[in-house]
Amino acid sequence: MLLAVGWTTPLAAQDAGATPPVAAEAIYEDPSLLSQAELVSERRSILPGERIQIGLSIRVPEGWHTYWINPGDAGAEAVVHWEGVPEGFEISEILWPRPERYEVPPLMSYGYGDETLLLMDLQVPDGVEPGTAITLGGVAEWLFCDEICLFTDAPVSLELAVVADGPEADPEWDERFAEARSLLPVAVRGAGDPSGWSLDALYGDETFVLQVEAPAGWQGELDDLYFFPRNPSVLEHAALQPVVMGPGSNAARLILEPSRYMGELPERLEGVLAPPVGTPGWEPGAVPALDIAVAIEAVPTDQIAALLPPESQAVQAAQGADETGSGIPTLLVALVLAFLGGLMLNLMPCVFPVISLKILSFVNQAGSEPRRVRRHGYVFGLGVVLSFLALAGLLLAIRAAGADVGWGFQLQDPRIVAALTALLFLIGLNLLGLFEIGTSLTRLGRVGSGGGYRDSFLTGVLATIVATPCTAPLMGVAIGAAFIRPPVESLAIFAGLGLGMATPYMVLSSAPGLLEKLPAPGRWMETFRQLMAFPMFAVALWLLWVFGLQTGIDGATALLAGLLLLALAGWILGRWSGSSAGSSAGRSGSGRVIWSRSAAALSILAGVAFA
Repeated sequence: MLLAVGWTTPLAAQDAGATPPVAAEAIYEDPSLLSQAELVSERRSILPGERIQIGLSIRVPEGWHTYWINPGDAGAEAVVHWEGVPEGFEISEILWPRPERYEVPPLMSYGYGDETLLLMDLQVPDGVEPGTAITLGGVAEWLFCDEICLFTDAPVSLELAVVADGPEADPEWDERFAEARSLLPVAVRGAGDPSGWSLDALYGDETFVLQVEAPAGWQGELDDLYFFPRNPSVLEHAALQPVVMGPGSNAARLILEPSRYMGELPERLEGVLAPPVGTPGWEPGAVPALDIAVAIEAVPTDQIAALLPPESQAVQAAQGADETGSGIPTLLVALVLAFLGGLMLNLMPCVFPVISLKILSFVNQAGSEPRRVRRHGYVFGLGVVLSFLALAGLLLAIRAAGADVGWGFQLQDPRIVAALTALLFLIGLNLLGLFEIGTSLTRLGRVGSGGGYRDSFLTGVLATIVATPCTAPLMGVAIGAAFIRPPVESLAIFAGLGLGMATPYMVLSSAPGLLEKLPAPGRWMETFRQLMAFPMFAVALWLLWVFGLQTGIDGATALLAGLLLLALAGWILGRWSGSSAGSSAGRSGSGRVIWSRSAAALSILAGVAFA
């Protein structure tokens, strides 16, 4: 799924799978009610010099999931930042169990549902003193997703007694550790491996072929294998992986599509090879999966072609992809969906106030030259499209660097969530008429009264900024398609989103007949402007909820205090630095303006500090 916090309601997040049901108010205050992490051990006591296993247990509600070391097209793996490890103790990296696929066409993610126990080896030093106790501590961070994604962290610690002999097992965790070990993939390192498995990785004609041969006499199935790459930039995660059987029932080869972000050909193909859970021959505790690291051999095109499926099989595989709804639309379909999604974005609570009030600015342009009005419409559209392209370029650059992010990725950072909350809150106050900064935050409705083209362009930029917390229908498929296509096509899809969002305004600015049908200017315009403040407040309230999930009740309270101080700053500006202040004569008026702006600046700084 997309790594984003989409537009939803608190109850929607609850209904998506909270088990047992949790009151929405409680979730605001404590996100750990949705997901918890705990540092555990299969033993209550340890011996000097031994090596045991500890684990990070992560629980998520039914229907939610966490992520593997390579999360796929979107996500982030769990990590532990160790802060309290006694001297001499060594903790390994996480030993990842075999992952599962989570497909949200056209994207593919890898991870774990329900409860997951992530094992780590703990090496106890020889010199540790029996009769003492040691404590391991750190901070666990993990992302868990369903309809939305939530990023959280929690302090974790584990106390273990040191004994001279007879270490005590922990009956609560003993069996669960055995179960977790049974899901660890079996390491295979290429042809002639001692396990009896033989693997070869070939590359040519922009195609990988992974050849697999099972040990003699093996009674399992290979026709539904799937390869989970460890490196997120080697394969296209959502692409089909056709399996060609033979020669014999114990041999198969997987056809793998390289990622457009791969760059140079890696030396080794690393990852986990596994069929669906329950496939005969792949039982937990025996061979649940293969952890492979195979040298890649570059071969001529004709050699690769000889290993690919026959033409009839290739056609059948393509038809099967269409029939099963792989969800990867053509570029033309993606562009159409992007345009329609951009149109619908105008109706989202984030965008509607800005767009609607900008359209109402036409009411003040009845006597303006049509050509000038039309130019302002196109400049506004240019601001929207260029802003979408800038956002797309940033997204693609981050993904090319190896991070898996999607639309709304910035909402994973509490600082950006707080900044967006403050911006939308201030726009709401501005629409209510509490204050004006120069010519207003939104710069709405100034084309016919001295506003320049820069104002129209910046309004387009602002409309795009306030649109980022929202996702309109059809946008998900279009954006997902953008992330698995070449950069030029990705930019075209994002440009389609921007064009769809800007089209209503550009059409209206180009149609004098439509302008004549707008109601005459009047006091109703101020009433409507004030009414549009409340959708802004609604989105700010939702972002505040997201911020509370990320930082807890203390963080949400601090942000509320910051918003209060920002409101105070707006009131000071509106009361003493507006038109009434400008009409004051002499030093008294100037001093009042200086004082009011200084007080407002201090309030803003205090608000930022609180937030």
